[in-house]
Amino acid sequence: MNILTFYISKGGSGKTTCSLNMAYALGEVGQRVLIIDLDPQGSLSKLMLKESDTIKYMTMFDVHTRNLDIREVLFDDETYHVSLLPSNERNARLINLISEQDKLFLLKDMIAPLENEFDWIILDSVPSINELSKVVLSTSNMTVIPFMPKKLVFDQLASTVRTVQKVKKFYNPDLVITGILPVAMDASLKADKEYYEAMEAIAKEEGIEILPMIKRSTFIEKAADSGKSVIQYRSKESKGLAEPFRLLAKQVVLQAGGTS
Repeated sequence: MNILTFYISKGGSGKTTCSLNMAYALGEVGQRVLIIDLDPQGSLSKLMLKESDTIKYMTMFDVHTRNLDIREVLFDDETYHVSLLPSNERNARLINLISEQDKLFLLKDMIAPLENEFDWIILDSVPSINELSKVVLSTSNMTVIPFMPKKLVFDQLASTVRTVQKVKKFYNPDLVITGILPVAMDASLKADKEYYEAMEAIAKEEGIEILPMIKRSTFIEKAADSGKSVIQYRSKESKGLAEPFRLLAKQVVLQAGGTS
């Protein structure tokens, strides 16, 4: 079982949209995928469940405090082999329940029973650098850094790389940065091109691969707003926008030693 997270220490950087589309890209090639939403705001859960309030749904907090079987509280899209464990504001209290020495192993212990149930788990968490993000990175074996052409995002890129490297060094030697994923970019725009080149310089310095670019498109945003990935559409436009996610899905499957 492989555990993947999209992580950058800046909100509004496309990580939730990437998590959604990546899950369906992996499911499309026959991989069994579970998305665990850990963000107390529950943005991804609200999208996928088409609910404005997810407080009634069971979360990782409930699995832990009520000793629930995690498999019994999932929502399944059997067509695409994708399941969801929702999140809501109760997840904000999750980390506070665990003693300091156990925090980094909390998620690993809780998802261990799913070893034979899923090929991939995608963890969607808070963007800020806090205990929860450290737990998520300590649990994952792959991370993708989404990068939007914005100053505040660029300002966090180098520190995000350092954070991941620090977690790898001190807590999780199995953690690998799969690459930096350019998101919502328009290569024809001068500003976007300059941000890409600046990102490219950091990637080269750190020895990190740059992944296929996700073009700027309102279609991706509208699809996510309706709780769908671009993979689920069959239009000519969606096919082009879905291609980078499909390429990334094949890449990480091969990286993990599987076949697609």
